[in-house]
Amino acid sequence: MSPVATASALHDVLTNHADYPHDYQIIYHSNFGKPILEEGARFLAPISSISPFNDYAKAGLKTWQTYAGPTKGFDEMVFNIQPLADDNHQTLAAVVNKAGDKGASIQFDTRQLPVLTLWKNTDTEKQGYVTGIEPGTSYAYPVTIEREQKRVKQLQPGASTQFDLTYTLLHSSEQVADVEKKIAAIQGDTKVTEDETPIAKE
Repeated sequence: MSPVATASALHDVLTNHADYPHDYQIIYHSNFGKPILEEGARFLAPISSISPFNDYAKAGLKTWQTYAGPTKGFDEMVFNIQPLADDNHQTLAAVVNKAGDKGASIQFDTRQLPVLTLWKNTDTEKQGYVTGIEPGTSYAYPVTIEREQKRVKQLQPGASTQFDLTYTLLHSSEQVADVEKKIAAIQGDTKVTEDETPIAKE
């Protein structure tokens, strides 16, 4: 997406042209860095639960909503999220800067992309100071684990499925506040469950 664009809609269609059923997985790995990402930046999303991807990420579970500044020696932390959605199955995830006057959001359909992965890689800038917001059909575990936990989808011969996402750059505090309001409305009274136990071990 061009830095001057406000929003960009993505419509993907996946078709099985083979004569046999085929499994599929898809994760939209969307990276964001400076000037949005900084110490005190925030991750926003309406969610029912979050858990660490592995034992290492347990240390970051209590601060999953905020970001550290560039940190030498930081190893990536990944979190598995179960997102909430509105009555039309739409949801939002966003990252916004500390001041709350710029950011980026992703809108997606939880019928198409039912899970969300948060990737935090707040290493040094030269090493790669970046975060990933990743709607998907599955989490980032090996396919053997995803299949065992029944997140691998399948397409029959000739069948298609589609994915619709909207990426929006937020240029003002008003736009950020609007996204926060939408997320709060979807969250409602649902309490977030922070599960310290990873759902799988590689």
